[in-house]
Amino acid sequence: MDGPLALDLLGQVWGDAYDVGCDGRAWWCRRKDGVGTTHTAASPSELHKVIADDHAFLPMRRVS
Repeated sequence: MDGPLALDLLGQVWGDAYDVGCDGRAWWCRRKDGVGTTHTAASPSELHKVIADDHAFLPMRRVS
């Protein structure tokens, strides 16, 4: 799956914790808590893995 549908799906799954997007060449994500840098991937499935690995390594902090 590619394009807008893949971007919508990533946003539904990870949108509370990550900003996600595609600039035409690379898929990218950025944590909403400001920790770390922008990560890139070549496909939506690779980006999903990058996000899942990042979240497993350092779960998002809850903000009250």
